[in-house]
Amino acid sequence: MTSSTFAQPLPPDFRDNAATGYRANGRPIEGEWHTYPEQAAAGLWTTPADLATFAIALQQAAAGHPSPVLSRTLAREMLRRHVENWGLGVGIHGQGAATCFGHSGANEGFRAVWIGYRDQASGVVVMTNSDAGVAVGSDLLPIVAREYGFQGLGPG
Repeated sequence: MTSSTFAQPLPPDFRDNAATGYRANGRPIEGEWHTYPEQAAAGLWTTPADLATFAIALQQAAAGHPSPVLSRTLAREMLRRHVENWGLGVGIHGQGAATCFGHSGANEGFRAVWIGYRDQASGVVVMTNSDAGVAVGSDLLPIVAREYGFQGLGPG
């Protein structure tokens, strides 16, 4: 995940690749983006490729493939429901082959959602640079599900 950081404010090396956030009305966020002091809840700067890398690493570690970061035990605990529909750091949805994990995100001018399947090497990441981006993700997830045969993400 070489394009991700929790550093606040965004370091100069990352700024050239950072998108400008936009309000739902199409106006840009003043200063291009908001700097959050909360690193855990709002402080991750990342890319779709880096989020996909994380999801793949979690899937692989849970399947028993060696990982320099996650043990199989930890990965499986992350992907097990602990409280309601939450694992450790990720939401858990569906049953059986349709069991997936993921998380959404919303910062000023940005919306994102990513989903990976617990027991198969499949998933999708949608990131937008707009407060109106939830609609984009809601529209794209069922399309991706239909095209790739993903269970539980939309109309079958």
